[in-house]
Amino acid sequence: MLYKTEPKILAEIIEPPNTVINSLWDSIKKSTIPYNKNLSGQIEKELVLDGENESIRQYFNSLIISSKLAENRIRRLSELWQAIDNKRNLPDIYLGDMWVNFQKKHEYNPPHTHTGIFSFVIFLQIPYYNKDESKISNSVNSRKSLNGNFCLIDLSLDAYDHNFEVDKSWEGKGFFFSSDQIHCVYPFYSSNEERITVSGNIYFK
Repeated sequence: MLYKTEPKILAEIIEPPNTVINSLWDSIKKSTIPYNKNLSGQIEKELVLDGENESIRQYFNSLIISSKLAENRIRRLSELWQAIDNKRNLPDIYLGDMWVNFQKKHEYNPPHTHTGIFSFVIFLQIPYYNKDESKISNSVNSRKSLNGNFCLIDLSLDAYDHNFEVDKSWEGKGFFFSSDQIHCVYPFYSSNEERITVSGNIYFK
């Protein structure tokens, strides 16, 4: 779990079970519809995924129940909702849009947020190691190598960025975060293979 200052949580690290990972790969094999116009990524190949698989939906339903980040955000939203209309409860939550990014060398995702209440990213294939990215000429003399990193950006008064050296060792893991959390992905340079990630958003009905 990643804390900025109590009680704010920027994101939670997740590790879906193999049944979910396998279901995501199966969905990727069937994906053909481009999703680029709905996304911020400077990435050539981004495709819609079908999120109706039962194991995928059950995983995210259970994640929301157990997540401290989700508990805090839902509590704040509930308080706001009650202030507006104290006769109604918050609507149910559901898994909405989901997509896969096939990121190539030099492509990147600029700082952005998502729609919805919660969002996630799962790293299925990362074709590089951080130690190799740090040896690239644009990074070798820098104070810190950012090549290939995943970054959470905090704009609070005492803000600082959380850069994660997401490489091959992160395959099968990911992040769960509030949809308004600013984040970005830096380009990688040391591999000609694709970096394959699945992202999605969770909404109120």
